[in-house]
Amino acid sequence: MADVPGRPQPPAMLGNLTFVLAMAGGSARVRVEEVLSAFGIGLRGLGILAHLAVEPDLSYSALARRSNVTVQTMTASIKALQTSGFIAPRDPTRAGRAARLLLTEYGRQTLAAVDEAVAAMSDDWLPLDAAERKILAALLAKVVRATVERST
Repeated sequence: MADVPGRPQPPAMLGNLTFVLAMAGGSARVRVEEVLSAFGIGLRGLGILAHLAVEPDLSYSALARRSNVTVQTMTASIKALQTSGFIAPRDPTRAGRAARLLLTEYGRQTLAAVDEAVAAMSDDWLPLDAAERKILAALLAKVVRATVERST
């Protein structure tokens, strides 16, 4: 943006990629949480479903590492998702062994519906055309993949 006499200039932080990602992420989080509330799931729950959709049979501890939370926090999140019918243990009779989790059919259907609803929200919310949204999504997916790989 060109300097205009008398017009306040944006803070230099808006040129800092990490700061801009944090600001955009906070705004996106609020909007996504609004969409997710209609499905009875939160952002952490959505992350768990997404991880299990890509890699079934993840353990509680693997999910906790990928979500950057403690195993105790993950256990509470998993219990809520199981109670709601989104996920189930592969073999609930394996006493004394690490539980392996799977999406239920309801979980898969919900994940697909959430994906569609969030995509529609993005179309309305982001001041980008379709090509720009596609480029931004690809770049941010690369950042997310790298972050997940570092935490596993």
